[in-house]
Amino acid sequence: MGLKVEIHHLLYADLHKLSVANLSGVSSLLALDKAQKNSGYSADELLLQEARETQGLFKQLMDRSLLKNENTNKEGWEKIMAAAVTLKSKGWYRHVGTLSDGNLMQAWKSTTNINGYWFLKDDIQVKSMPERQTMTLDIFRAKGTDYLLTVGGFINLATKMRV
Repeated sequence: MGLKVEIHHLLYADLHKLSVANLSGVSSLLALDKAQKNSGYSADELLLQEARETQGLFKQLMDRSLLKNENTNKEGWEKIMAAAVTLKSKGWYRHVGTLSDGNLMQAWKSTTNINGYWFLKDDIQVKSMPERQTMTLDIFRAKGTDYLLTVGGFINLATKMRV
């Protein structure tokens, strides 16, 4: 019997728009709660602060510069994994489907992306079909553990080991 595998897509397009809005200083585009107030900051300042933090995490997630050097490769992957965990906890990943009986590879193959859409196979249950810019950096959850999809395979986000 196989595993139940949940598939979570990175909201790449939304994160990219947030980065562009933040760089241009347009905080009104942010989809954050304007009622937040904390330690003397106005709602707009909090929104801008949250946007900058999220933009920094997105940049960290997409940064491959440290991976090119053997001496900084481990540090680079640790930063990418930490960014993925934080972005998921902040809602920047969307649960899009569940493979009820399979494994990580079958779940990955079931969500093959072509021109922004994924094709369904096996016994996968779909929640939504968002447009996609990338397949890497999606998160697959099985047995209560999150696995980050990278070009080189899956990384267990709890143990930081390749699977």
